Amino acid sequence: EITRQTRIRLAEVDIRCQGDGGERDYKCISGGIYLDEDLVGRVYEVRGFHYIDIEKKHLCEGMLAFFVTIA
Repeated sequence: EITRQTRIRLAEVDIRCQGDGGERDYKCISGGIYLDEDLVGRVYEVRGFHYIDIEKKHLCEGMLAFFVTIA
């Protein structure tokens, strides 16, 4: 489940992932991907190409779906 919320100067996206460890809620704020207060990844653009850099244990279908919506 992906929920976008636009705030002044910050784009915030909520990403809910389900896996073996249960449900986890991530936030993507200004390109940083956070689980609670911990930075676990980031999304960025270089020369017109989008990239996702995330710790492997946090990669899930919800995260990939979010990335596809911005690429």
